[in-house]
Amino acid sequence: MSGTFSFTNPYTYFATKIEKKIHFEDDLILAKPSKPSSNNAVPAVPPLDPSVQRRRLAWLYWIRVGFAALGGFISGIAGLVTPLASSSSDLWTNLKDNIANPNAYYGFYIAIIIYFATYYLAKYTLLKGIAPKDKNRLITQGIGSYIMMFIFSWILFNTYHFCTLLSACHV
Repeated sequence: MSGTFSFTNPYTYFATKIEKKIHFEDDLILAKPSKPSSNNAVPAVPPLDPSVQRRRLAWLYWIRVGFAALGGFISGIAGLVTPLASSSSDLWTNLKDNIANPNAYYGFYIAIIIYFATYYLAKYTLLKGIAPKDKNRLITQGIGSYIMMFIFSWILFNTYHFCTLLSACHV
């Protein structure tokens, strides 16, 4: 008998059929076109060149330092220090009654408001299109210098203000 029929183990026959079907389905799954996701979408604003981004972050730093100095002086000018109003000639009575302003901490609110204003300035104008991995730099860029410059300028204004009120300056 010359036939092409040969007897194979049924288990092997069905196992190879199932295995071929699984591989075929895997190939179909891999060949399916992927759905467009929001990550693959073209951004509305093109990303910044890294050198331009570094330059603009430096601008943000110096803008924050300048606004911190301005905010410190605004905190002093806005009446967050109480002028000497007592007519007493005793210096220590004047200091005790008039310099200890219980609302002086309001000046820090000015600092926080100005800092958030610089954040939104950077986010919507200066650093539009910043790389997603550098988004946290919008908040952290220059924060230490901002705090130190704000406190320095506020103290400097208050020192000059009280120095002239007490006539203790020899300037």
